[in-house]
Amino acid sequence: MSNNQNPSRQSDQGIDEDNVLLLGKNFNIVGDLIGQGTVIVSGRVEGNISSNKTVSEAGSSVVGNINCTQLDISGSVKGLIQATNVIIRKGALVEGEVHYSTLAMEQGCEVLGKLKKISEKPLASRTSTSETKTQTAEVILLNFPNELKAKLQGSGALSSARLTLVDGSTAPAWVNLTGDKLGLLVSNSEIQALKNRNETLQLRLNAGENYFDFSLPL
Repeated sequence: MSNNQNPSRQSDQGIDEDNVLLLGKNFNIVGDLIGQGTVIVSGRVEGNISSNKTVSEAGSSVVGNINCTQLDISGSVKGLIQATNVIIRKGALVEGEVHYSTLAMEQGCEVLGKLKKISEKPLASRTSTSETKTQTAEVILLNFPNELKAKLQGSGALSSARLTLVDGSTAPAWVNLTGDKLGLLVSNSEIQALKNRNETLQLRLNAGENYFDFSLPL
């Protein structure tokens, strides 16, 4: 009786199990995930992901930027996506820019942000680790302070909240509310420019008859 095993341990789905990171639904990871294999997210990741393939399963959450060759989204992703081939499935929620070469979107998904077609050269194969960290920092998530979150949730008009400058004029295009209206997706380079000039951007969050003033950087 023989008991030969394939040393590469290929699964039935064609995935090399030696190069797979599986994050279960009861796990919450804070920090960046960088590697050359496949990342499968069933839980929550607060940080950037750089891999050959990333799978966001239904019910999962990624708050951070994703840089990979193959990306399959069924859960929630908030951040900048840079991927060669992207699939956004029914029930998925994407908040932030999506840079892609090929894109498939199923009916019933939701994308709150910009879609930008790029060259077909795989992003993951042409960036080093240090370069990846620089590129994936283009759009960042800023959560509102807990005190402001509590006021917003108690305003009764959170779903219709909108962002303007304090004088009522349109907010810059590089500042956007997240889908839950409890944070911002902003351009990191613009934030750094404000800091370098020692300046602030005065913003107003309008929620029904109430409004809340704050400044960037937070």
